Amino acid sequence: MCENVAAAGHNRFYVQSTDTSISCTDFGGDGSPAVLLHGLYGWAGEWSDVASWLRTSRRVFVPDQRGHGLSKKGLQDFSRDAFVSDTVALIEHIGGPVLLIGQSMGALNALVAAARRPELVERLILIEATAWNASDEPPDDWPARWPLPFQSVEQARLFFDSQGTDGRPWAESLEERDGGYWPRFRAEDMRRIAAHLSSYDYRAECRRIVAPTLVIGGSRT
Repeated sequence: MCENVAAAGHNRFYVQSTDTSISCTDFGGDGSPAVLLHGLYGWAGEWSDVASWLRTSRRVFVPDQRGHGLSKKGLQDFSRDAFVSDTVALIEHIGGPVLLIGQSMGALNALVAAARRPELVERLILIEATAWNASDEPPDDWPARWPLPFQSVEQARLFFDSQGTDGRPWAESLEERDGGYWPRFRAEDMRRIAAHLSSYDYRAECRRIVAPTLVIGGSRT
């Protein structure tokens, strides 16, 4: 199922996955396709800067992953298998193989998708993720500390700056509604998704990846 609509100057469409439909932004471009997967709390728009230069050599597609952005909220299934099924459904819809790029949670989804469906992934880029996390500590519920609603984008930017992160993309990820600026997700959905990130082991999946892979990490000093 595909429904084309205009979204922020780009085409947006929906792809049917196992139990829901996923919103995807087509940033356009020339060449073979690239699919970019955002992290927890994210949305398709956060990849706009990357898409602006990547589309000079690729056709760029960016989904709002389940529970995020314009995709459906309050689903029953937020497991890794569900996210991977969504990614596979999108790639099969647009036609692979693709350059698959994921950041944080999106990198885990990309890793497992590339391992399970190698014929769909031409190249793989994993950003800020590890294949193994043995921590039993519950994930930090960061959005619970956001002073919602923000009264302006500038107020939001200053708050996120104070949290030790780049405030601009976080502030720009908010949507204006109900007397202020709110996140594009439900807090309960994020807590359920984050629970899957507290302990996992995808090292066996890594050994099944055949696509040329670039792993990117970073540090702050």
